[in-house]
Amino acid sequence: MPNDKAVVKITPSDEICQTIRNSADQYKLALPPHVPVDRFVRVAMTAIRQNVDLAFCERPSLYSALLRCAQDGLLPDGREAAIVPWGKSARYMPMIAGVTKKARNSGEILSMDACVVYENDEYDAWADEKGPHFRHKKARLNRGKPILTYAYALTRDGGFFFEEITDEEMARIEGQSKAKDSPWKGPFRDEMKRKSALRRLAKYRLP
Repeated sequence: MPNDKAVVKITPSDEICQTIRNSADQYKLALPPHVPVDRFVRVAMTAIRQNVDLAFCERPSLYSALLRCAQDGLLPDGREAAIVPWGKSARYMPMIAGVTKKARNSGEILSMDACVVYENDEYDAWADEKGPHFRHKKARLNRGKPILTYAYALTRDGGFFFEEITDEEMARIEGQSKAKDSPWKGPFRDEMKRKSALRRLAKYRLP
């Protein structure tokens, strides 16, 4: 007799999502209290389904990337953080919104950001007896080529900190990444520049 039961095909993405569901308790232990585990699991599964290439990455690297994301208290939603294919591995990549979120959660930072300046933008930076200052207005149409990247932070006690990296300096930072599929080579290029400026700001300027 013919089998009337429909055969349900389980895709690699489905398998990964099921593992993520089963790992909810592990993520809960890693997440800070203000991030609900149900939300993290839901966002993680959406990320897997939206990027089919992740299903073909080595599974240990994928689950490790998600766990690191949870430990940082960020959501892999493409805004706070992203899980990206890197060859056969999956990599955890905090985004600018996630980096600044972590800084604000420290309780010391009131606001923090970084921007890439293009040659047709209006930009000036200077320092006087009151400390560093900058002014940046983005060009509305063609912005031209990138010329520098800056980062700034305002602390809760009123301190203001500023860091600027020229595109020539940034090229040397980029040159330290030898991988052909590095995030520097794709659509995350500006994101990498902004994070580099924030890292230098945190290392050399912030108290």
